[in-house]
Amino acid sequence: MLTVSHLTKQIDSKMIYENASFTLPAGTITALIGRNGAGKTTLLKTLVGALEPSRGKVEWNQQSIHHVPAARQHLFLVPDSLGVYRQMTLGELIGFYHAFYPNFERTFIENYCRSLNLDRGRRVTSLSKGQAQLFLLQLAFATNAPVLLLDEPTDGLDRINKRNYLKQLVTLLAERQTAVLIASHQLEELDSLADRIMTIEQHLVKEPQTLEDAKSSMQKWQLAYETVPEFQHHDVHVLSQTGRVVTLIVRSEAGAAYVDKTNPLLKDALPVQLEDYFLGTFGGDQHV
Repeated sequence: MLTVSHLTKQIDSKMIYENASFTLPAGTITALIGRNGAGKTTLLKTLVGALEPSRGKVEWNQQSIHHVPAARQHLFLVPDSLGVYRQMTLGELIGFYHAFYPNFERTFIENYCRSLNLDRGRRVTSLSKGQAQLFLLQLAFATNAPVLLLDEPTDGLDRINKRNYLKQLVTLLAERQTAVLIASHQLEELDSLADRIMTIEQHLVKEPQTLEDAKSSMQKWQLAYETVPEFQHHDVHVLSQTGRVVTLIVRSEAGAAYVDKTNPLLKDALPVQLEDYFLGTFGGDQHV
């Protein structure tokens, strides 16, 4: 199991995140969500050992990822940018990871390249964004790493490739009991995939909670009014308004009591989706 204890990262005088403590159990998918620039990518890079923490530790079965290089064989990061690979060819990348990961399935990734007529002499950066992303995802599967860290993994994929990848990820999880941490803004995808949700906001990483518990912490209502009031409560976020009908998210009992005092003509409860949870957590009508 991957265990993170009091992990903190500060760059110069800027605190990126602090005191993050959580585990990634086998066979689970944890979604990491937060606003742009919140520190999601920096956290993933620290977990895999690409960045040194300012404080705290990351351990695989009590071995430090940062002090025992061999412990990194249990993790693989699919980054959100191809820049990390610079001018490496597909073949060089396959060879590099084959040498590092003891359970690497070279036949798997070679067959994938042949099925798509991908020349292993091509540079990764010469591929389209979608092609490169699919290759890296297949490379991740080929490593057989028990922990996969995915940073915006479906960015650039068309709907068919995205659907096939998600099916493959679910199959992988079931067969290998892989622990997966996904940082993404594709909230609809995460809603159907994730077991747990972890948020990062104002450099604080909250301990993961189940998707069900996260959603149940909020209420979503559709209300009708004779005259729509001005909602002025920090735990009430208006999602939409059509005429005299308002849809909103309520984050607390105090918020619920406030809404009741606005005397709606009708009030219907709606199911809370992950997008609603995101908006309710990070600020209502602000951009995702």
